[in-house]
Amino acid sequence: MVAGAVQATDAKLRIHRHDAARPFPVNAYIVEGNDGLVVVDATLTESSAAALRKRIEVLAKPLRAVLLTHSHPDHYAGIGVLAAGWDLPIVALAAVDDVVRRDDAAKDALSAPLFGAEWPRNRGFASQRVRDGDRLDYGGGLAFTVMDIARPSRSTTAFGFLIANARSPSPAISSIR
Repeated sequence: MVAGAVQATDAKLRIHRHDAARPFPVNAYIVEGNDGLVVVDATLTESSAAALRKRIEVLAKPLRAVLLTHSHPDHYAGIGVLAAGWDLPIVALAAVDDVVRRDDAAKDALSAPLFGAEWPRNRGFASQRVRDGDRLDYGGGLAFTVMDIARPSRSTTAFGFLIANARSPSPAISSIR
C-alpha cells in the first residue's frame, strides 16, 4: 500500500521497524504482541527478507501472519524468503492481491536483470484476501481492522490500509510514499 498504517491495540504491543538500505531504502514492521508476531510487508530482496526473518527468529515468538499493504515489489517480493517453511496467512486486500498477481510477471521481467541474485525467485502471494471492515485477530493483542483507503486506478498500484482496533491513542506505523 502506498499509504498504510498499523496502529497498536494496547500498551503491551511493541512495534519494531525493519530498515533495509539496499538496494534503496525499504522498510517493514514487526508488531509484537504478548505471545506472537505479525509482520507488515515483506521487503524487496533475498537478503533483506532473510534479515527480517532473522529478526523474527530472535524475538522467539511465533509469526502469526504477514500483512501486505500494497502491490509494490518492495512490499511483497520477499514473502517466499520470509515465510518459507511456516504455515501462516499472507493477508492482503483483494484489490492489492489482484494487482500483485496481474503485474508480477512484468515486475519479474524488469526486476530480475536489475537485482540479479538478490531478486527473489519465489515471491509468493496472498493466501487470505480481505475487504474493508474485516477484522483480523491473531491473539495476544494482535487485532486489526482492515480499512481500504483508496481504489485501484489506471496505475499498477492498489491502495489499502490496515489499522488495529485502538481503545485509546496509540502508536502508528506508516508506509507513505
